Amino acid sequence: MSYYQRGGYRPRGRGGYRGRGHFRGGWRGGHGGPRPPMGGPRPPMPQQFVPHVPFDFVICEKSFPRIRPNLDEDDILKALEERDFLIRPDESEYNSLKELHDKIIAGISAVQQTSRQSDFMTGDMDQPENFQIIEFTTIGSYTRNCLLKNNKRVDLAVIISTLPTHETIG
Repeated sequence: MSYYQRGGYRPRGRGGYRGRGHFRGGWRGGHGGPRPPMGGPRPPMPQQFVPHVPFDFVICEKSFPRIRPNLDEDDILKALEERDFLIRPDESEYNSLKELHDKIIAGISAVQQTSRQSDFMTGDMDQPENFQIIEFTTIGSYTRNCLLKNNKRVDLAVIISTLPTHETIG
């Protein structure tokens, strides 16, 4: 019995099922088993993420008792207080420095407000109308309250409109 009598097509040698190529047997004949993909071998499968709680001595403190006793912090606090006393200035020194700072700030603000008047200007200034204190601020260790006993000073930054010369300071 021939293929035509059974109602089928004659196999043609290219492909598999009824000559349609890749359905059964691959694109070009299909003899030889499975082939790797065109881009190369497959990458390995990603490993499974297994969440776990890290080991912590604080959580397991009852299971692992201390070998050494807790340190006594009184000695450390006493040493810190002694060092603080050696480094920081006394209250009287700090108050005298604060009074001096307040007097200087009051003087600078008075000069800033009365800079147009003639009693502040000297006669040697070229253009006294251009001289003006724009702004002033306290900077340094005094503002951050970290004065040292051997270095007690207040730093001020004064911004003026003209640069001072030797003749104007003179």
